Amino acid sequence: MLLLAVLWGCCTATAQPSESGRLQLHFEAMHFFQNNEYFNPRQSGYTLPGFYLRPYADWHLTPATTLQAGFHWLHYWGARNYPAAHISHPWPDSPDSASRPLHLLPWMRIDLATSRHLCLTLGNLHSEQQHYLPLPLFNPERLYATDPEAGFQLQTHAHWVDADVWVDWQEYIWHQSTQQEHFTAGLTLRPRLALGDHWQLTLPLHALVQHSGGQDMATAQPVNTQYNLAAALEASRQAGRLLLEAQCYTMLFRQQRQLTIPFSSGYGIYPHLGISLDSTATLQIGYWQSHHFLPLLGSRLFGNAPATVGDEIPSDSRMLTIGLHYHWRKLSAANLAAEGRLYHFLGEEKPLQYSFGLTLGVKPTIPLLP
Repeated sequence: MLLLAVLWGCCTATAQPSESGRLQLHFEAMHFFQNNEYFNPRQSGYTLPGFYLRPYADWHLTPATTLQAGFHWLHYWGARNYPAAHISHPWPDSPDSASRPLHLLPWMRIDLATSRHLCLTLGNLHSEQQHYLPLPLFNPERLYATDPEAGFQLQTHAHWVDADVWVDWQEYIWHQSTQQEHFTAGLTLRPRLALGDHWQLTLPLHALVQHSGGQDMATAQPVNTQYNLAAALEASRQAGRLLLEAQCYTMLFRQQRQLTIPFSSGYGIYPHLGISLDSTATLQIGYWQSHHFLPLLGSRLFGNAPATVGDEIPSDSRMLTIGLHYHWRKLSAANLAAEGRLYHFLGEEKPLQYSFGLTLGVKPTIPLLP
């Protein structure tokens, strides 16, 4: 109830009235190449070469209601078959006998601007902003290498707060199913305070819940719920063309039962600095320290759980991180970006891990009804 009060109380939100009756056809496509050179028991290295294609119709039914419907096709270069189940992380297990030759999904959502202060989404969610989650809690590869999130979402953007509440329903179960239902729920609150003309102070709060369970299943399976909680202090300053940022995050992990993860609770600390030039080039330097931590949506490099059940890894991690992101803003018809990251584990046998990637996206639009 407190969250709804915050959402409804915002002074200005991003939910803007649309043009009633307008119908457009969009062709959203992104090619990606991501190479992760990991030599670590937390996460093996892998490469993601491929694309997704998402053609959809965009119909503004009323000034406050928009319907978008189409399909989402994910393809990896060289892949001959795909998992029949939901692809919930960027590098899933090898497809079994129930695999299929391509990975094609329906894609639909309805946006309802219930007021100028609140936008409700049912269907495929808005996840382009990664739900404002920090790097240890959200792997950016999820934006293009997993199935689109689907469920419901409440969002607002105001001059003093950003808020995002969502449920991503990843596995549906039938009566007497052999698979458990699985969903992820999340909350982000980012209240902020302007300090003069150039400084801004933000107090981000995050909560993630993953649940696996279900009733009347064909076989009895243990129910488990896992949690990530995070809070931070963030200061930023606009200095001409430069944006300077400093953050310090404290994160917690907890789970209901120890099934495949051999610990019940833990923590992580993530201070980092960032500098951006004209929203084009961004450099980030950070330090990560954790004990018995598991990121629910993030890279397992930030966790203390082994990639293979039964393997042993240190219960404590200390790591330096460096990330460089460049976005070519002068391309009017395309969105081209490159990113590289270094991860240096302190006091471990193979300390250096690195990754680099390139994405190229286009989104041409064909107007059908003015």
